[in-house]
Amino acid sequence: MNKEDIIANKTLNETMNQPAPNYDLKPTFGTCSQCGTFHPPLAEGVKCPIAPIKTVDNKEVNINNFLSMLKNIIESQVSIKKIKDPEKLIKKLIIETTRFVENYKE
Repeated sequence: MNKEDIIANKTLNETMNQPAPNYDLKPTFGTCSQCGTFHPPLAEGVKCPIAPIKTVDNKEVNINNFLSMLKNIIESQVSIKKIKDPEKLIKKLIIETTRFVENYKE
């Protein structure tokens, strides 16, 4: 064994014989009352962006999967079409989505 190996082994042995560090990994915040997950607290009166939507008959609908798919579509189209101003696309998408939802009938 060379000198470097001896030093490395000594350091390893000393490290292995030490007690494990006491990391306090508890979150500094609790569970969100709106969505049920752990995240930093929201300001008073702010709706959690990942909370489910409640329908008229009080049924909960989770739209997070839809929003994730929509994000993937936007990212894909920005890349494919080489869109230089994605913010403009997103604003247009919001306007068109709002119009669609306002005119939606079941």
